[in-house]
Amino acid sequence: MYISTCYDRYVKLTLARQYLAKLTTNIVVLLAGLVTLTLVPRTLGPEAFGRYEFLTNFFLQLKGFLDMGTSSCFYARLSQRQGDTGLVTFYRRFLFVASALIIGGTLLFADTSVGYWLWVGEDARLIVLAACCAVIVWWLDTTRKMVDAWNLTVRGEKLYAYSRLAATLMLVVMVWAWGLQLEEYFAYQIVTSLLTLAVLTHLLIKRPRTTQAILTPQPTRAYMQEFWSYSHPLIVSAAAGVLIGLADRWILQTQAGTIEQGFFGLAFQVSAVCFMFTSAMTQILTREFAVAWDQQNMERMRFMFRRIVPLLYAVAAYFSVFTSYHSEDVIWLLGGHAWENGALAMSIMALYPMHQTYGQLSGSVFYASGQTRLYRNINIGGMLAGLPVMLWLVMPVTSGGLGLGAVGLALKMVILLPIVVNVQLWFNARLLSLNFWKFLAHQLFVPVTFLLCALASSELVSLLNLPRIGQFLLAGICYSSFVAMMIMLIPQLVGLQKGEVGNFLRKTLGRIK
Repeated sequence: MYISTCYDRYVKLTLARQYLAKLTTNIVVLLAGLVTLTLVPRTLGPEAFGRYEFLTNFFLQLKGFLDMGTSSCFYARLSQRQGDTGLVTFYRRFLFVASALIIGGTLLFADTSVGYWLWVGEDARLIVLAACCAVIVWWLDTTRKMVDAWNLTVRGEKLYAYSRLAATLMLVVMVWAWGLQLEEYFAYQIVTSLLTLAVLTHLLIKRPRTTQAILTPQPTRAYMQEFWSYSHPLIVSAAAGVLIGLADRWILQTQAGTIEQGFFGLAFQVSAVCFMFTSAMTQILTREFAVAWDQQNMERMRFMFRRIVPLLYAVAAYFSVFTSYHSEDVIWLLGGHAWENGALAMSIMALYPMHQTYGQLSGSVFYASGQTRLYRNINIGGMLAGLPVMLWLVMPVTSGGLGLGAVGLALKMVILLPIVVNVQLWFNARLLSLNFWKFLAHQLFVPVTFLLCALASSELVSLLNLPRIGQFLLAGICYSSFVAMMIMLIPQLVGLQKGEVGNFLRKTLGRIK
């Protein structure tokens, strides 16, 4: 009993340290991202930024299709069998083949009539650069998964944070000294991503191996069967996802234009910044779910889901609600007056990270438990239902749509995601013997409460005669204070019970002293 208790404490401490490392990195990446979001859209302008978003999204969607869930299988299996070097070799070969298909296919079609139709007349050089960016991002993401699976999270996140800071400094120097063109921005991303990849790869090569039992590599056929068993239900889902994702952006590009694409792209990137704080936990939690499922430790899975999911949803809502309420100020700070027509799209998309957090964390249960077939069916149903909604919202009035452009696509995503996520939650609640209705009530209660805090802080600050930037910053301070007071009064907002917040604060203050 004593040994079990000590082990549980060790696991919780390790998990906390790894999450803190992820969170610290995400804060650094957030600050670097804010610098990038301030420089790039303002320098490129809505039209060029829209072209960048269109090409980048195309190849990231293609990468997601070729991945077919294999990266999740690789991460889960490597977390369970950390000494399986054959697994690493097999997956690297798969990445080489998939990368060659992406870059080779792009080179083949970029300067043809097919490419002109597919990429809406974009320059062949930009298309190839965008393809290379997507491939390198795929390799970098896989390398970070290996760092986490081999319990090198703390060191890996430090190196990643340093790399992002260096990359941001390089961008600032580039913009200050020479300005920035679209082709140069793609080249900058390729170079900085390759440097980060090299740093993390060096960490993996030099990792300590004394505590890991090296397993005998399986035959290639055995790995193929393992990946096929795990991932084949996701092939149809991946195909549907890439087609719907490409259709969304392609229709927006052809029917509303590159400026609307730019508005949506910037709104999407700001929502991604809001998601950074909660995404820090997703990969770690996926690994812990995978290990707990392998050990048939349902109580641990239930505890982690019940404690972590409401907390991270509240964290996402904290950023999302404030950004949504102050979207006009945010877009003015990032892009200037040229971007002000994109404020409504940003206000809507800022709400996306709340249920994106739920979807990521809930999806980790499906991946860990191997329920990829059910996960596929839920996602496909949602995507097929969203396609006619997107067409109606985005298509011009002359074609029978509402002609809402970026706003229409944002509405489609924010309306559809909560439906899909709560269907997933229903099945996970049954699997883990949890109360679905409590989680649903929490999803509604938290953003409404935070919205009231945002409204109260804005009304209070408006009484003062301050410049726009001063009002925005002071509103953020007041909003944070109001949210903190609400959490103290109603700890259920962050998934805690009465007394737990006070105990946490006392322990924290005691450690500081």
